[in-house]
Amino acid sequence: MNKKKLLFLSENAYIGDIAWQAVKEGYDVKYFIENRSYQDSADGFVEKTDDWTRKVDWADIIVMEGGGDKDSIIATQLRKRGKSVIGATPYTERLEFDRAFGQEELKSV
Repeated sequence: MNKKKLLFLSENAYIGDIAWQAVKEGYDVKYFIENRSYQDSADGFVEKTDDWTRKVDWADIIVMEGGGDKDSIIATQLRKRGKSVIGATPYTERLEFDRAFGQEELKSV
């Protein structure tokens, strides 16, 4: 089986354990942590990158941790480039951050 190349993008290093599990499963993993205070998280366990944008073409799948408009915009742009992205969409961000909208969506189900 051909293992996928996974690029993990994290704001605050919340997905280091998932990245480490992927390494243990044999996936080729690169990990970017935006917040400098947490950039030493998973050191020695997961290979890091200082510039995730240079690894986008390398990656088969991009896994994004975080939320908010910035992340959903980035995820949407990556999807438009044909990348497989696990993470935010404008719809899921609206569900999460706009309580009234989320409640209306629940009523429609």
